[in-house]
Amino acid sequence: MTTKHLKGSELIIADDGTLYHLGLKSDDNIPRNILLVGDPARVYQVAEYFDKGITFKQENREFITACGTFRNIPMAVISVGIGTDNTEIAAVELHALHEYNHKTEKWKKRNQNYKPLNIIRIGTSGGPQKDITVGSLAISEYAIGLDNTGIYYPYESKNEIVKKITNALNKTEISKIHPYVSRATSSVVRALSKGCQEIGLKENQERGFYL
Repeated sequence: MTTKHLKGSELIIADDGTLYHLGLKSDDNIPRNILLVGDPARVYQVAEYFDKGITFKQENREFITACGTFRNIPMAVISVGIGTDNTEIAAVELHALHEYNHKTEKWKKRNQNYKPLNIIRIGTSGGPQKDITVGSLAISEYAIGLDNTGIYYPYESKNEIVKKITNALNKTEISKIHPYVSRATSSVVRALSKGCQEIGLKENQERGFYL
């Protein structure tokens, strides 16, 4: 089976449209609502909440994909392993899965009905706050990247908090590794917060720092 290389994007697609790492193709009809987890075992833990179980599954390397519905909303959960490099691979290939036509080797044109991918990463973190108990839920509004993935996606944020954090980091020794700061999509943060309220989780108004 031969492969095609999308010039300048490190994207490898097989003749039938299958993406090299995820092992998925557009005909699989992967939903636009996607949860990413690190540990492959967590795919099945998340899928337990699907309305009628797993309706589609694909495994390739550490990337396991399971699809179903939650409250009649089409969902997919995908394991990506550890690290920003694996997460980037998954994000790039998911973007191509929905936006790239492997037959014409061209990106699809967006129309007025275009809907972006909704990607939420579920993971485990530590935190120095003594009042935060094990198992507490943290919803990230901002994140600091100490890896080199972000430098390949140059983007100047207009958000004042992002600017303040970036300026503060640049005054420390950490500036030597070119850290970057990003903000989560505000509508997603609001939706997650609302969902927590609906199931009775109390919100801690204090902001925290998590590793």
